[in-house]
Amino acid sequence: MAGVDAPEHRYPYVVALARFYPESDDIARFCTGSLIANNWVLIAAHCFAVFDIVPINTCIIMFGNLTITPNKNNSAKILQAISHVRFHKERLKNDVGLLLVEHVELNSYGKLSPIDYVALIGRTLKYVGAGLTSSDYEIEHYPVKTRIKIKKDSVRPLQVGEALAVSCMRWEKRMVGFSTVSIYNNALICLRSRCSNRLGGSQSGDSGGPLLYDDKIVGIAHGSMPSNTYEFFYTAVSPHLDWILRTVATKR
Repeated sequence: MAGVDAPEHRYPYVVALARFYPESDDIARFCTGSLIANNWVLIAAHCFAVFDIVPINTCIIMFGNLTITPNKNNSAKILQAISHVRFHKERLKNDVGLLLVEHVELNSYGKLSPIDYVALIGRTLKYVGAGLTSSDYEIEHYPVKTRIKIKKDSVRPLQVGEALAVSCMRWEKRMVGFSTVSIYNNALICLRSRCSNRLGGSQSGDSGGPLLYDDKIVGIAHGSMPSNTYEFFYTAVSPHLDWILRTVATKR
């Protein structure tokens, strides 16, 4: 995310999903999530595509200080991935998922907001992510310049930014990971970066991260417009709140 470093301890519940290579101390972050209970992480279901390639037991969540090597005090194992019962892989509809993880004790966890997402239009919202600070455009057109930044991103603190919630125009397509799909008939919060930060917004690795209003989670990072880095999308939490709460309660 091309934002600014989040204040230390400001978002303790925001986590980075990563694969850790202990033999080299390398960390490969691939998504962001929110601890909403001591063993539950709210995330985007499309992040689980990684587990088709990489065994889930080789991946972890990182929390707290993300600038140091994962250890027992700032990481936990992922035990199970659960996609929304109506998640559509091809159309990426209902892009909501939950991770069951080892117990993580925090002073506070992410709080979910029941606010109708349509009521957020015109409001300034905050987004938090643990992904890259370089946009796909920068990576493609300035590979040498951004290579150093990408290396530093593996030990970078959380980034935070602000954007305006706008009406979802009839955009025909949007980018999610490497798939271009229809935006039609999906409960999304559409955002536009401020003019002062046109390359802001969610980047690779920010998927699943929280969108905040009044310090409560109203959205889950979903994707962005192709060739338009300042317009991006979050899956709205409110239409999926019942499924989230029911799943957490059933699995306890």
